[in-house]
Amino acid sequence: MNRKRHVFLGGAGFIGYHLANSYSQDSSIPILIVDNLLRGENDADLIELSRKPNVTFINRDLSKQEVLNEILMEDDVVFNLTALNGTQNFYNRPTQVLINSAVTAIIAATVCAEKGISRYFYFGSSESYAGGIELGLTSIPTPEKVTFAFPDTQNLRWSYGMSKAIGEVACTAAHFEMGLQYSIIRVHNIYGPRMGLEHVIPDLVTRFQIGDMRVYGKTESRAFMYVADLVKVVRFIQDEPHLLNSIVNVGSDVETSILDLATEICNQLEIKKSIIDVGRISGSVNRRCPDLSLIRSYMSLELTPLKSGLSETIDYYKEFPPKRLPQEFPQ
Repeated sequence: MNRKRHVFLGGAGFIGYHLANSYSQDSSIPILIVDNLLRGENDADLIELSRKPNVTFINRDLSKQEVLNEILMEDDVVFNLTALNGTQNFYNRPTQVLINSAVTAIIAATVCAEKGISRYFYFGSSESYAGGIELGLTSIPTPEKVTFAFPDTQNLRWSYGMSKAIGEVACTAAHFEMGLQYSIIRVHNIYGPRMGLEHVIPDLVTRFQIGDMRVYGKTESRAFMYVADLVKVVRFIQDEPHLLNSIVNVGSDVETSILDLATEICNQLEIKKSIIDVGRISGSVNRRCPDLSLIRSYMSLELTPLKSGLSETIDYYKEFPPKRLPQEFPQ
């Protein structure tokens, strides 16, 4: 195990928190969590994590290059999860999405290369190739080598997908020019406890509990991966030298329709009301499922069944209900 300092940029968010919490179990690994709390939250979970003797949390704006120059050191292992995610944000706060997703990605890769860090993990997104699926350019299941396409730059949904694509290019540019050692983790529909509200699963759980049975895109399908499974895969990739300086799809390859997802959530919540179909959201792809051949060639990938993962997630949202109601565009 690498005992160098592990820095989690955007570590107060969903995936960042779960990764940092996992690594913090080894008290010999110093952990630094950096976040501006624009998307993440300094809640009871993060406060408890920050109290560990090997964990430090600081609130900083990572779109400022001087901040990264100040906090990063040679030989750090850096996980870049900075992004303003959530479909509502893509439409309602696109400028902030670009600043906190694209700008931070360019600056982080550059500073990490200049500092001579040990390893840089950039968390990309399947949203970067979603336009290719819409245009019929992309196969499903989708491999790592894929065309990025943005059909309509006036559709603000692409503020996020474009930003994450820029982040991937920033990795390879910094590698070519300055020798950055990186791994791009291209994540696909990760879910689990403490994932906020701007995603389909917590959105449906919250809506259904207040009697709002509207479901967007019920004929669409996604392949959902439980966050604990993602943590295991990322930790494996860190120790696998053959996956250095490469892109790795991380997700599930078991597709579930949104209707089946909504039905299972209703069943677990013991809600008998009928689901209301309200159509699709413009720009939302009909299917999404990664080709996991690459990662499966290196490790045995045992995935948590959706029913079990949903149970854990629903229990969390029952215990910690959101402080506000869902907005529009949940998916």
